[in-house]
Amino acid sequence: MNRLAAARRLAAGAMLASAWLLLIAMPAAADGGPHVMGNSNGSSTLTTDSCAGCHRAHTAQTDMLLKAPNGEALCLSCHGNGVFGATTDVEDGVQYAYGTAVTPRSSDGGTTPTAEVGALRGGGFVQARIDALNPARISYPKYDFITHVLITKFSAKVPVLTAGLDVTSAHMHVGTSSVTASGIAWGNGDIGSGAGPVFNLECTSCHNPHGNGQYRILNPMPGDGSGPLVEVTTPAVVDDADATGLTATRNYTVQPGVLLTDVAGTVNAGDYWHYFDPWNSVPVYDPTNPNANSRGIVAPNPAPIAGDQPNGLAGFAGQITSWCSACHTRYAAGLSAVRVPSGDSIYMYRHNTTQVACTQCHVSHGSNAPMTGQAAVVNYPDSTTLVPHTSASSRLLKVANRGTCQLCHDPTGLIPYTNVISPAP
Repeated sequence: MNRLAAARRLAAGAMLASAWLLLIAMPAAADGGPHVMGNSNGSSTLTTDSCAGCHRAHTAQTDMLLKAPNGEALCLSCHGNGVFGATTDVEDGVQYAYGTAVTPRSSDGGTTPTAEVGALRGGGFVQARIDALNPARISYPKYDFITHVLITKFSAKVPVLTAGLDVTSAHMHVGTSSVTASGIAWGNGDIGSGAGPVFNLECTSCHNPHGNGQYRILNPMPGDGSGPLVEVTTPAVVDDADATGLTATRNYTVQPGVLLTDVAGTVNAGDYWHYFDPWNSVPVYDPTNPNANSRGIVAPNPAPIAGDQPNGLAGFAGQITSWCSACHTRYAAGLSAVRVPSGDSIYMYRHNTTQVACTQCHVSHGSNAPMTGQAAVVNYPDSTTLVPHTSASSRLLKVANRGTCQLCHDPTGLIPYTNVISPAP
């Protein structure tokens, strides 16, 4: 075991020890399904059946005593298309009501739940519902503390499609012919260490299947403890949303609300951009208190804040950026990074990540955004000229081509802050 892996396991052990102390005084976190921390570690019950959902003591098909040929197949046996193990279908990028029947899907012979309730925030690995061709934005005034003038800012919306489209990029390759994953953890490692190492990404690289009480059961220390990936030694924690009990069904869609009972249930409802909620409730400039605008004070109150505000996650933007940066270490950058060179020959100048979260521009699983413009074919950081590196990958972005930039910026400086929707959604 290398020193990094040993340090990682030691830190994880310390976290578990402190977690046991907390569990004495608090209920188990409700991660959902078999991924309930209290059941898995025995603090809630010693008679759980969730172990058998994934493991076999004598007839396992792979290591870790898994009942499936590999970890990915095991996860998709519940979270894949046309199966009943979970309300979240990460292949098609939708969530549906628990226990509903499925009907044949004519496109590929698969099955589709009849009670879909919305599109998943992370998109999908095979198909996604992002209406990447029809974003909209509203302009509003903001006081710039650097130039000391009023500038135009934008609130934007990326709608939801009623039917999924094949993805043009995905974080992990699960069998779709439209995407070939590179297997490279871009930007991982120290300044000047190259484009990033080749890394075997699996579902459990990011998620803890046993439950941990974190947002989306994300591993505070993502990775696998081995291989060329430079891993963090300090946990990157992303707080969970609520404490509503073990029987609550979570809402993982782009519609606001913590539980499925909170959402409208319309498949194409919601907003993939979700910078403000509602998206057209833009900040109001107060000339007597210009700083109020920069703190997210809006009308009507209470004031929405940037990030995953509907789920009430404290400090979500900073937490999720720290989490993503655990693998993409050189992607995280401060305000000055766009003007000050980093010293890295590849990642020399970088967009700042202190004002927006990584998930503001990108989805985590897969995007169907088309990249068909003149500048659509962009080399990956390693400058490889062979497919798939020169393919029109959407880079997990939510808007077609490079329209992501337009949702926040007007480089001409000519758009007035009129609070007018343009174009109309």
